[in-house]
Amino acid sequence: MQLLKLTLETTSPMFNGRDNNFVLLPQSIRGVMRYWFRACIPRTINIGRNYENLKKIEEDLFGSTERKSSFDVIVESNYQQSISKSIAGNVFSDFKYGIYGAESKRYLKEGTKINLTFVIKRNIDDLDYLLYYLMYLISNIGGIGMKSRNGFGSFLIIKKDEKYQKPSGFVDTLKKIDVIMQKYAEKLNLPLGGTIFNEIPDFPTLTKSNYKGYTSKQRFVNIQQLFKFLYKADIENPGAYIHLKKKYLRGAHTKRDSFVRSIKAIERSRPERIEYKQALLGLPINYRIMSGHHGNIRGGNYTLSGDERKASPVYISVHRILDEKKTIKYIYKIFIIKSKMSSNNNLKFKKKGEKITLNGYFNFDFKDIEKNLVKANLIKEVKKIEHKK
Repeated sequence: MQLLKLTLETTSPMFNGRDNNFVLLPQSIRGVMRYWFRACIPRTINIGRNYENLKKIEEDLFGSTERKSSFDVIVESNYQQSISKSIAGNVFSDFKYGIYGAESKRYLKEGTKINLTFVIKRNIDDLDYLLYYLMYLISNIGGIGMKSRNGFGSFLIIKKDEKYQKPSGFVDTLKKIDVIMQKYAEKLNLPLGGTIFNEIPDFPTLTKSNYKGYTSKQRFVNIQQLFKFLYKADIENPGAYIHLKKKYLRGAHTKRDSFVRSIKAIERSRPERIEYKQALLGLPINYRIMSGHHGNIRGGNYTLSGDERKASPVYISVHRILDEKKTIKYIYKIFIIKSKMSSNNNLKFKKKGEKITLNGYFNFDFKDIEKNLVKANLIKEVKKIEHKK
């Protein structure tokens, strides 16, 4: 029996578990690993028209209702003393925008160590290395638990066996995964060469031209300062993330304000097709206005939605570094990974209780998205992460 032992350390608060309690179970680790494994598969394997090849290798590694997984995960419950009460009244309460929906949940404090043991049950070449590189990939691009897209649940790997060499960077991590995946696919007789997407993929993929990443050069003395920069709830001077959503994507307080244009179109029964750039940060989006707030328009509840609930394709992760003086600082990384927001990227804008519906759209334009990230000061003075295959 082969074992892979890793020690993680959280770099930002982690929210996970049912109800309002925190618990980190093996299925949570497996779930996030499966998500990013799926994103890597099309880099080396032709997944097939109906994703049959993707399903085959994914189920071979992670299991299904018909077969067991190739590995088990053991999470050592040595973090109980690091579980904190909900954010109400503590230093994070000013940044509730970033954890909307999790405000009352207990969370794992930053700086907490988590011991993981992966028990490998099948003889798959370099499976231990694959699992290690997947965890390293996750530590670079995402996190564990709720709100991981917003920078919560970030972690770094602080302890491992010396034989597992740390990749030189994000692209190197992907290349190491590719090498192992190719051997794995050959064993399963799956077609190699990768997958060419002629349109936006249905799910996030780390294939060429389908993602871009940025690393901030701005450094923060602590994570409170970092989250304040991103999510500060201040009408006059909001956090950069809020500024992005309202001013630069929605166009609030400008003639192109997609929300105001939409409610006027509905109230005046003059449907028009509107671009909703704010869909980039997830769907549905609910709006509520009071009567008279926008001229003579009646108040009400409005919803912008696609075919189903859609998480944002923007991933923010928090990282701890040492500066030139060996002082601990914090930075964030932003990855944007293309995936369909809805069928044909069609969106619907409705008012509760009304029959009329506006048909809008979302255009996944990397150049336009990047321009708005710069305007919102989210990626000011950044170094773009190479996105080779």
